[in-house]
Amino acid sequence: MIGKKTHPQTIQIFLPTGDPSGIKVAKITTSIIEAIEVPRPLLKEFLTMSELPQVALYCLVGEDEKTGSLTIYIGKTTGIFKRLKQHHEKKSFWSKAFVFLSMANSFTTTHVEYLESLAIEHATLASRYQLDNNTSGLSSHLPVHLKAECNVFFDVIEILATTLGLPVFKPLITKNADNQESKMTYHCTRRGADAKGYYNTEGFVVLKNSVIAGDITKNFEQNNYLKLRNQLITDGVIKDGGFCKNYLFNSPSAASAVCLGSSSNGWNDWKDIQGRSLNDNERSKK
Repeated sequence: MIGKKTHPQTIQIFLPTGDPSGIKVAKITTSIIEAIEVPRPLLKEFLTMSELPQVALYCLVGEDEKTGSLTIYIGKTTGIFKRLKQHHEKKSFWSKAFVFLSMANSFTTTHVEYLESLAIEHATLASRYQLDNNTSGLSSHLPVHLKAECNVFFDVIEILATTLGLPVFKPLITKNADNQESKMTYHCTRRGADAKGYYNTEGFVVLKNSVIAGDITKNFEQNNYLKLRNQLITDGVIKDGGFCKNYLFNSPSAASAVCLGSSSNGWNDWKDIQGRSLNDNERSKK
């Protein structure tokens, strides 16, 4: 996926109750799109905000009750309050809802059908969350001008979602105009592992087809990252000794420990093609 050109933007976040852990309303000052983050315990308070438009794109986010994996359901509706009430009664996994709407009340059924299909497509490509959807959404045949308008709306939705801590549509790896991956590649090759990845602002991304060590060391049996390694195998992220998709770790050391099956300082174990460590390139810069 080719990286988008970015530019400075101003985002306003309003706290209706004054509580930073409560409902949040976010918008870019130059756009009509608004995003609302709703913790499930505050759904009743959200349902009193009757002045809001009803037509909306929305996401339900939580953890899968069996695997603990981050899970998301993406939907569209012409009656957001009624729809969230239904999900409150029938879907148990979610802990937060994110609602995206037009402050000008200009969304139509056609808009949100197309936005839903875009959202599912981008969430699938990004592969950060497990999708709870059974369908890929309805990709309507829109007039060119309406599709262009929706694409602009979706760009804003992606920015607002990421700002509110929901990077579900943001690809782990971006590419430049020449379709080349835009980050420096690091390698981890001890103990039979042959893993590649990138360091970025969110953590460390291990790339698809990276090979992990076939066994674990004795001291790793008591390491907290053993549970993570086993969970990734259970979830199918790692299969037959290799990564089946790009995967984001919170830190370089978490990534290298899982790959090596051993205690690891990722700042030293991840090296570029010249043999320089991540520590040399990132933390020892003058």
